[in-house]
Amino acid sequence: MNRSAFLLFIALAAQAPTPALTADATANYQPVLRLDGFFADSDLQKAVESGLPLRLRVRVELWRDRFVDQLAGSQTWSAVLSFNPLEKTFRLRTTGTPAIDRALAAYSDARSALEAPRSFSLRPLSAGRYYYTATIDVETLSLSDLEELERWLQGQLRPAVSGERSIPGAIGDGESLLTDSFQQGMVDAPSYTRPEEFRGMKVPDVLLSGNHKEIAAWRAEQQLKRTAERRRELLPSQNVEN
Repeated sequence: MNRSAFLLFIALAAQAPTPALTADATANYQPVLRLDGFFADSDLQKAVESGLPLRLRVRVELWRDRFVDQLAGSQTWSAVLSFNPLEKTFRLRTTGTPAIDRALAAYSDARSALEAPRSFSLRPLSAGRYYYTATIDVETLSLSDLEELERWLQGQLRPAVSGERSIPGAIGDGESLLTDSFQQGMVDAPSYTRPEEFRGMKVPDVLLSGNHKEIAAWRAEQQLKRTAERRRELLPSQNVEN
């Protein structure tokens, strides 16, 4: 063993710290990956705290250095970091030995767990010249992606593609399509889920009443109101106020 190398394919800022991949001579030259400062990006933290899960996948390969290099082995490790806005805690789940599934109080705690030196069980089994490569994939939506998604949901952006592309079984409840914005030709009424109150936003009392007739009337009223505010050109002429 006389050299180490790594390949990186990451979706973080260009100024992000560079990971280090070394071979531990005291442990049969097993590879050790260090990600010091790798998740310090403030935009990445904001994305996770906005509810977007962060997925990390690492693949380490052992290559034998020859005229045509040969792959001698590989090992993968993955992790998912998510945020619970109700409990205000982070959840980290990882594969490998040992596997981790625990709640963390702060993003800094999650960073420490993700950036801790990690050993892999690969090692050369015969004499020769070897080297390691590491591919690191970090996947999450950026804040700009989230803003674009919100604009699309509000009807401010049109879909990039269109056409007949029905896939059997893609929709669990086919009847739900009948109340979709695109089916009815108007912007849909707002939707709510548990809890009944979240960050100062409350579910309207009418939706908790159990009166289906009043709920249907409320949804129809909200559809007209939201369509007039966001896609006025979709309204029938008799519903457009001059």
